[in-house]
Amino acid sequence: MSSMRIFTCALAAANVLFVGAQAFAQSRPVRVTNTPLPVTVTNPTVPPSSETPLVFSLANAGSTFAVPEGKRLVIEYVSGTCLTFPNGSVFLTATTNGTTLGHYFSSPVINPLPSGTPQIAYATFGDLVKIYADPGTNVSLDGGTDVCLNLSLSGKLVTP
Repeated sequence: MSSMRIFTCALAAANVLFVGAQAFAQSRPVRVTNTPLPVTVTNPTVPPSSETPLVFSLANAGSTFAVPEGKRLVIEYVSGTCLTFPNGSVFLTATTNGTTLGHYFSSPVINPLPSGTPQIAYATFGDLVKIYADPGTNVSLDGGTDVCLNLSLSGKLVTP
């Protein structure tokens, strides 16, 4: 029985060496080359560009911007200068999905006016926003308790 064990172990060792030698002999460097594939994008229903960049200003409370029919307005940045009272507010009114809402902006007091005009200060602000306005509606500046001298908006007109 002892010789059978020795024979089995010797056979197993020879097998391991043989398989290991084959695996070693088969490993060699492999070169991979990237071949660009041709890509053709065709979709005749989507125009090449359906967005138009837009910058506009609203000069005073009650000023409006008419969103063209067939386009949705996306406002992405709003900045302005105002004469403000303590706790004053500035807001835009826009209609999104048929619902009209006021969007308020912070107006921190930066430059107080001379002491002859109590409780009124000059404020500037700028906010990153994402406000949508439906086609054919108006976006309007409502000063709230502030008197806005100028409000600048930037964004884009999108074909829905």
